[in-house]
Amino acid sequence: MKNIVIIIPSLQFGGGAEKVASILGTELHKEGYDISYLTFYDSKEKYPFKGTYYTLNEDQTSSFFGKIKKLFTRALKIKKFCKEHKINTVISLMEDANIPTIISSLFGNDSKMIVSIHHSIAAYGKGLYRLCIKYLYRFADTITVLTSYERQQLTQNFKIPAQKVQIIPNGLNLDEIKEKQKAALPAEYTALFENKKFTFISVGRLNPIKNQSLMIQSFIKLNKKYPDTQLIILGEGELRPQLEKEIGDNSNVYLLGNHENIFPFLMKSDCFLLSSLSESFSLAILEAMASGLPIISTKTQGPKDILGENTYGITTPNNDKTAFSSAMELLLNDKECYNSYKEQGRKRYTDFSSDKIVEKRKSALEN
Repeated sequence: MKNIVIIIPSLQFGGGAEKVASILGTELHKEGYDISYLTFYDSKEKYPFKGTYYTLNEDQTSSFFGKIKKLFTRALKIKKFCKEHKINTVISLMEDANIPTIISSLFGNDSKMIVSIHHSIAAYGKGLYRLCIKYLYRFADTITVLTSYERQQLTQNFKIPAQKVQIIPNGLNLDEIKEKQKAALPAEYTALFENKKFTFISVGRLNPIKNQSLMIQSFIKLNKKYPDTQLIILGEGELRPQLEKEIGDNSNVYLLGNHENIFPFLMKSDCFLLSSLSESFSLAILEAMASGLPIISTKTQGPKDILGENTYGITTPNNDKTAFSSAMELLLNDKECYNSYKEQGRKRYTDFSSDKIVEKRKSALEN
């Protein structure tokens, strides 16, 4: 049996990569692999997982030199962990885990290294992460990316050997989703969906990259013309105070925070929104499709790979409030278009079922 450790900064509930780590470990555990998780930070609210959980329980640091020091101390701890637990393969997710994982191999860790990029490489600009991708990532055994665009970035712009880079998108556990969809909506929110208003919904961390400001401003513009509409945003983050100011006295926008089960909210809603400035992939789009919702998203690379050229959902230019609001108005008024995108979404999301994705992961593990 192969011993696999999944390394990620945390399993904190609410994050996309953290959710992927949870699903990945659970699915590989079902296949008979011995799974461990190693995180740098512990968190009270974790995604559910199968396997053994370990944490370095580090303190947070914001200084540049503190972060550099941590790269090397983490690398040594990863090497020690792999030796003590007889780890055959390391799967790391996110750059804060990928970089020390690769450095550990330079320090003599002979475990197979599979590093997974879950953010848009273009978003890193000219900073430390970009330099590490350029000069360190070639030492990994396998690099997995979510889209064809990210693979092209690595092979053409960073000169990473093409045979090392595999496209493995995120996957959905369809059986788990079906069970979660059966759950009742929390009682305190039932009144929100009894008002018969057309409900737009979004799920994601409240941070600048997710750019919820765009959807809020677009919705407020639409809501003035169509008062029987409402916008519900699930998620939490540092942008909340700013978003509350932007919402002002509008009584049809709701910031409902984090919820472990988002599906009762999705099942009661009418249309899903994503307004990110950068998005390497989006599990939230697939979960919304699985819940029968048509999609409106900004045209960033991950959503574009899922939705195509307005084939499985509507994409709008990045940060274009007028275009985003117009797309919302289209699905609000054109029932034929609305139903068409619902149906296309139902066809599309099954392409990303976790059993199909796990087969790709197993291939990366075995080859």
